[in-house]
Amino acid sequence: MSRNAELLDVQLLDVVAQIEALLRNSREIQYEALRVRGVPADGTRAQRVAAAAKIPKIIAQMERDQRALAKVLRGLRKCADQLHKSVRTPVTFTQPR
Repeated sequence: MSRNAELLDVQLLDVVAQIEALLRNSREIQYEALRVRGVPADGTRAQRVAAAAKIPKIIAQMERDQRALAKVLRGLRKCADQLHKSVRTPVTFTQPR
């Protein structure tokens, strides 16, 4: 049971890491969208064009991260199922004769 709980913890950390990657990319898209809108005001047209071109690339990375997250979540579910099973199944000890 303890091992199953430890595996669940590891899988959960992987989930958190994947979610943090998605959040980082979301913030980067927001930053690039501001640049497209001309914030800061001293940005050049070339910088706005470059920022607009970067956004689809970031989204493509987010799509890859989302697929990786789905895979990690499947692993987390398996760990959770194994943990649940280990808790439901009573452990019996036999005494030596």
